[in-house]
Amino acid sequence: MAALQLHIEYVSNYPISENTYVLRCEGSSACVLVDPFSFDELQSRSMLDGLSPEYILLTHEHYDHIGAVNELKRAYPNCKVVCSRNCDTCIVDSRKNMSAFFGFQLAVNERYDIPDGYIESVKPYECESADIGFCGDMLLRWSGHEFNLFETPGHSKGSICIVLDGTILFSGDTILKEDPICTKLPTGSRRDYWEKTVPLLMEMDLDTQVYPGHGDSFFLRDKYVNGEWQC
Repeated sequence: MAALQLHIEYVSNYPISENTYVLRCEGSSACVLVDPFSFDELQSRSMLDGLSPEYILLTHEHYDHIGAVNELKRAYPNCKVVCSRNCDTCIVDSRKNMSAFFGFQLAVNERYDIPDGYIESVKPYECESADIGFCGDMLLRWSGHEFNLFETPGHSKGSICIVLDGTILFSGDTILKEDPICTKLPTGSRRDYWEKTVPLLMEMDLDTQVYPGHGDSFFLRDKYVNGEWQC
């Protein structure tokens, strides 16, 4: 099947600037979502008007990357959620997906300007189980395009990266443009990051464009300073 021209759009979700990506093909109503956090935000920006999501790809289990899954599944019952099996075991538990502590995290983080009442509105969230879970890596073909999904532990045990057509990387929180990787949350491991994940990333083409879970897009070469990988 010939690949249809692909368009990548995104919304940066309030209040933690989490990026939800919408991938659609020219002349088709089908689309793929990566890390949807706010269903209301997708609707208010008309991101899904005329579209029918076929897959939801989750880079990891944390609440700010899965918060819209249940509403999307109700609105689009044929849409399939794909993630690692380690991620799948956590998204269904409000403590393991960190939603039970999300309000506290916002309250103690001085980076965010949170309006009155927002923190109190955050409730523990139990996500529906994934439709497709995998260990190691997985190849997903869609509309003539190829998604290579592979486990990248470090930020969390359930973290993955997603390579689209060999040139685009959806990194979740495994790689960010400015901020160092956070490995201090439950199931995070700095050792796993350096021993398992970094070697995989260093094998990739430096011209790979990275679409991270937070912040602006960049190229993989930007993570190298004087030839050394910067985490």
